[in-house]
Amino acid sequence: MTSFIEIPASKRSLALRRPLCGIGINDANYMVFPRVDGNMNICPYYQSWANMIKRAYSSKTQLRQPTYKGCSVVKEWHTLSVFRSWMEGQDWQGKYLDKDLIVKGNKEYGPKTCLFVNRMINNLLTDSAANRGEYPQGVSLDCESMKYLSTCIVEGKQKKIGRFKSVDDAEIAYLEFKSNRVINISLTEEPIIRAALLRHAKIMTDRIEFIRVKDLPSNFNYQ
Repeated sequence: MTSFIEIPASKRSLALRRPLCGIGINDANYMVFPRVDGNMNICPYYQSWANMIKRAYSSKTQLRQPTYKGCSVVKEWHTLSVFRSWMEGQDWQGKYLDKDLIVKGNKEYGPKTCLFVNRMINNLLTDSAANRGEYPQGVSLDCESMKYLSTCIVEGKQKKIGRFKSVDDAEIAYLEFKSNRVINISLTEEPIIRAALLRHAKIMTDRIEFIRVKDLPSNFNYQ
């Protein structure tokens, strides 16, 4: 990774700064994206911070990525230097800022819920709700067979799990495959990520149980 060189910002440059998305304060005393040897360089702390601010407060970003609608950033992280102080204490190089691995469905970026994860973990629990249509995650209608197709993305490629007569059966197959994959990946991760992944796997297995129970006849004996 090329080291970023902090070049002091001029008084004019500092005076021209405006809040990012009307809310983010760049208080760095250096240029965050200077040109070095004719090439544009960008401060990695600013890049992570600016991407976060845009996800939470840019209508253009949310138009492209609607899953970020309703997101926010804790007030202290509205200031770049505060976010940078936190980021410097993290294992961040080559990784992505995640807000909902620790707390599923979390919508607020902050030090209690965020951490940096590698690309595989970042993609592992992605919820493509905006793109999948009327069916549950991992399920689509195979128009050729008129059965429900269960698939899962594995290492960037779509893996077909099987075709099923019902949406529920297809969803169960997806959840069983995905939860097993999450558990296996968790075994190689650090404790905080391992624990978070296992919580997500438990949510999937609970969903499987719910699907199975709701389809039982009303006079079923649970004992």
